[in-house]
Amino acid sequence: YRCDVGFTWDRLKKNCTVCSVRASSQVQPANSEWNYTHTPCYYQCMNGYVSMIGDRLLAENETVPEICKDCPDYAVEQGWLLPANATWRPSASFAEGEVCVQDSWDCQAGLLKNPVAGLCCATTDLPSTLPDFSEWDDSACILKCQSGFFPPFPSQLESDCLTCKEYLAQNSIPVSGCDSLGSSCSIPDRASA
Repeated sequence: YRCDVGFTWDRLKKNCTVCSVRASSQVQPANSEWNYTHTPCYYQCMNGYVSMIGDRLLAENETVPEICKDCPDYAVEQGWLLPANATWRPSASFAEGEVCVQDSWDCQAGLLKNPVAGLCCATTDLPSTLPDFSEWDDSACILKCQSGFFPPFPSQLESDCLTCKEYLAQNSIPVSGCDSLGSSCSIPDRASA
């Protein structure tokens, strides 16, 4: 539960008490909420909103924002590059503790986000969701399984990154094709098997 505006949480009394020290600026900025857990009592920007005084960021020793700027507006002002087929995420969509940063963008529907390369990638031959043990190439829309997992490049047909033994078993191939470390996986010629 939360304390009302003008009240702060007293840990010893375990209830809300009137703020004895209030921050100098008591005008509530848009997109802010009452911070009842600190003294002095003050408003703070909600998750994802950027705390500013005038046209500059709130300094570390300052607590009271004048403006709580929406992430898309802040990103444009900062000149951050937005990939093709992407949109800046609105601050209201941010989860608890999430902050507005240069990769706070989402791809349009049907595209996957490659945050490493800063690209929105067509899902033509990519899995619909990113498999565990996969990683993006740092310059292109190439999804790879991490070292020791197979197939080398997951696709819609082979959408999981598996150990060698799992990969061979899934494909009904004798497990003898794995090296002792499981870092290489060879598929015997099925005609001779």
